[in-house]
Amino acid sequence: MTSLGWIASVVSSSYYARTRNSALPVAMLFLACALSYTRAQAGAAAATTPGHPISSARDLITALRSSEPAAQKAGKAALDRAEPAMIEELLRYGRSQGQREAAQMAVARMGPKAVPALLALLKLPELRNRAGAALFQAAGPASADHTPALLDCLHDPAVNNYCGMTLVKIMGPKTAGRVPALTEVLKDADKTVRLYAAAALGQIGPNAKGAVPALILALKDPEPAVRLNAAQALGKIGRGAKEAAPALKIMAQDQSVPLKNAAKEALKKING
Repeated sequence: MTSLGWIASVVSSSYYARTRNSALPVAMLFLACALSYTRAQAGAAAATTPGHPISSARDLITALRSSEPAAQKAGKAALDRAEPAMIEELLRYGRSQGQREAAQMAVARMGPKAVPALLALLKLPELRNRAGAALFQAAGPASADHTPALLDCLHDPAVNNYCGMTLVKIMGPKTAGRVPALTEVLKDADKTVRLYAAAALGQIGPNAKGAVPALILALKDPEPAVRLNAAQALGKIGRGAKEAAPALKIMAQDQSVPLKNAAKEALKKING
């Protein structure tokens, strides 16, 4: 399953994530809109004059949407050298929905280099939603160095779902170095922090074997969604999580169908 597919399953497949944390599906709707290229690509935009310097968000968007190769090349070059001020200008740009989406996609195309600026812009109420959606799109495995900042912003209810889904997205087999930090926040007082920490550990997979004891404890978490994500994470760790089998067998008898199914599926993967 892709990173995006796993993120969707973390949120949408969990009965508790839908019914007890209504902010999650709302955030997913924001991201679904942000990931749509349709409006951003609709219509023919006027081309910039080849060689003309791009000094504003409007110039950049016009170049990127141009049908002329020279203008597109100039736009891509501008993206490569964009400073934080340009990223903020892009997120403030646009009167129409299409213009706003085109600007947001331009930021997303900058990739991981845009992540520090976007994390800072999450603190601005008027930009937090656009910055959060762009953060999710721009971040990738190379953004793992920003794990501490993402874990920190999980404590902000206004943006925690953007940060959480971004955190899950950037984790993978090569981010095993983040296991200790993620394991530690499994004990956080905030259930949203614990939920995403468990999901992120699952993304690391077998290389997160060191988190197994903490995930076993998380199977007894008072929040059902955390228990479900912990079970799924143990399943993704696979055979390296055999010590979790007794606790998963107990969960497999749970009255909750989602929890029961997650435990049974994890046991199948562990026993492989």
